[in-house]
Amino acid sequence: MTHSIEELLETDWMEEFGPRDLERGFDYAERNDIRILRVEERAILTECQGSGDNTYQQVIKLTRYRGYDSVHYECSCPVGSNCKHCAAVMFHLLGNPQALQTGSAGERLSTELEAWISHIPAPGPESVAAGTTDVRLFYKLQKVHS
Repeated sequence: MTHSIEELLETDWMEEFGPRDLERGFDYAERNDIRILRVEERAILTECQGSGDNTYQQVIKLTRYRGYDSVHYECSCPVGSNCKHCAAVMFHLLGNPQALQTGSAGERLSTELEAWISHIPAPGPESVAAGTTDVRLFYKLQKVHS
C-alpha cells in the first residue's frame, strides 16, 4: 500500500501510462522541464513545460479509501490525466529524489518584494497585547493556468 509520495516511487507506477506517454515523459524529464511547486505528504503540485510555450500544472494525489490507496494523476493539458507531463514528473522524481525534500524551498521572492517585506515594521508589544497592528498587507491575485 502506498502511504506517501516517496513510497509511490517504489511502486509499479509506470503501468498507469501508455508506452508513448512514458517515452515522451522521459524526454521531458531529461530536459529538466519540471518545476516542483509544492510537496505534501500525500500530494505534489508541479509544472511541466510542454510543447511550444505551453506550461501545464500537474497534481499527483494519493487517496485513501477504506484502507485502499489509489493514485490520481491530473494535468491541466488537454489530455487531463495520466499524460506524458505526469509521467515526466515521476521520472523527474526518480532521478532527483531530493526534490521531494526541498519542494519549493529553493524558490525565492523577487529582490524588490524581499526589500519591500524587510521594511514592514514589526508590531510593538502594546499592539500584540491588544490584538491590533497598524500594518495591513494587501495581495493582488492573478489567475494562472488552472
